[in-house]
Amino acid sequence: MLGAMLGGGIGGPPGALLGGALGSVANTSRPMPLDAAIRQALKQRNLALSSLTREAKNRLTCVFASGPHAYWLIMAEAFIEGGWTADDLDDALYDEAIAQIDRWVADHGR
Repeated sequence: MLGAMLGGGIGGPPGALLGGALGSVANTSRPMPLDAAIRQALKQRNLALSSLTREAKNRLTCVFASGPHAYWLIMAEAFIEGGWTADDLDDALYDEAIAQIDRWVADHGR
């Protein structure tokens, strides 16, 4: 929408069409993959992802590093309820993993 408004203001109707098309490409509604989201969340907390294993569709193991020789493990599990999509499961696993990482951060004063 914003791309179309800017394009229309600069180049008239053809600019609006081009701006709208480019804005749609830039603002895809696809969610970030689970591993990328966890990696980004760890980076924001000055931690590094070492390993992320999806053991089942509702369970993952995450190993992260807080220093050159300090590794930590968390296990997140989402309880499956009827009708959950793959994105719902990813969201639940992300929420559980981040909750555990945040508890670790609070416990270790980081």
